[in-house]
Amino acid sequence: PRPAFLQALNLPQEGCVSDSNLGRAAKTEHFLLSEAWTFVNHGAFGSPLAAAFAAAEKWRRHAELQPLEFIDRQLFPYLGK
Repeated sequence: PRPAFLQALNLPQEGCVSDSNLGRAAKTEHFLLSEAWTFVNHGAFGSPLAAAFAAAEKWRRHAELQPLEFIDRQLFPYLGK
């Protein structure tokens, strides 16, 4: 089973990104990029997937609610594994 703090974040375990067409439709659906710009390289200097950005935001919020509890009691036990 997943640890309680992971369950509390309510993140999808798989299938975060739905299938879609490439091009503008994928840019609009999966990225937070401005419609005014055309990016050709998302890997080096681009935007993360919207789903990854949302998941990271949930982690940041979870950690900031009680930093000591998160780092000392929830995170540290998993770092040595």
